[in-house]
Amino acid sequence: MKKMIYIHGLSSSGNSQTVKTLRTLLPQCQVIAPDLPIDPQEALELLVSLCEKEKPNLIVGTSMGGLFAQQLHGFKKILVNPAFHVSETMRKRLGINPFLNKREDGSTEYEITEELCDAYLEMEQQQFDKITDYDKAFTWALFSKEDHLVNCLEEYRIYYNQFQLFDGEHRLSQSNIEEVLIPLIELATSIRTAVQRCEPFTVIFAKRKASLDDFVRHVEAGAKMDKIHAMRLLSDQYIDMCGISAGYRTVAYDTGWGILDEYIKSSENSVFDREKYITFAEIMLIINPRYREEFDDYDVLCIETLGFISVAFDMLLELKDDETKNALCYGLFLQMMNCYY
Repeated sequence: MKKMIYIHGLSSSGNSQTVKTLRTLLPQCQVIAPDLPIDPQEALELLVSLCEKEKPNLIVGTSMGGLFAQQLHGFKKILVNPAFHVSETMRKRLGINPFLNKREDGSTEYEITEELCDAYLEMEQQQFDKITDYDKAFTWALFSKEDHLVNCLEEYRIYYNQFQLFDGEHRLSQSNIEEVLIPLIELATSIRTAVQRCEPFTVIFAKRKASLDDFVRHVEAGAKMDKIHAMRLLSDQYIDMCGISAGYRTVAYDTGWGILDEYIKSSENSVFDREKYITFAEIMLIINPRYREEFDDYDVLCIETLGFISVAFDMLLELKDDETKNALCYGLFLQMMNCYY
């Protein structure tokens, strides 16, 4: 099941109608929606910790939630009417303010002070400092044409490229969610979109005139495989290619490593501790008796990105076993995403 973290706006909570609607319309997705602490630094720390724990496929931040969402680096994000300058809104609301939705701790109101506004201002002044190339490629935004509360489109365009205008106000309506947000969520979380946005992949893909449908099919099948079995298949390829093709050997090794990283991140009961098992070669010693029998040590070439993907395509054309193709394509996809190609 895919995971999505939803970050609410000012005066709201994780119990908003938007969250309820998303959970209804996306039954195949776990929508995680925490109540944010009032203090901005505490809120950001909570979200960073939550992302490290849950490894979401997507983060959606609305209004003030957009301010926090775009500071969570290395994740796909959708910002909905993002408010990059919450402190300005807060200074107009000094004093006691009601929460618009029920909070888990039972709080019904909160206080906005000058100190709180200053804390938000400090965060706002450095919110764009650590944006990565991955963030630029995998951040989308929705801006309503009738938003009279917040309009940060021009500032957004300084740092990001992908946005969409829609008919609506600052708060999302039911139809906005159904007709605008849900389709974008489905697009952002699709494997096909991720593959197409990998620039080195698209360069080689165009040269090879290969079938994107076939590649995506293999990736999706590989994602469903038992990861230990997938790594064992790739370790067999590594062994078979030793002394024959250094390039193919490296592809088998690196794609296996990609699956290993995913296995460690996604399995609460992983037998492979990242602090103990550093390389894929150490894993091959454990999962593949052939490797233990045939090799006392190992060496791995480093191929630059374009070369790596090019060799991977050549290797795919020669492979006859669909299971190994699935494992290799899935591992290649993970490495492309992990390395932010």
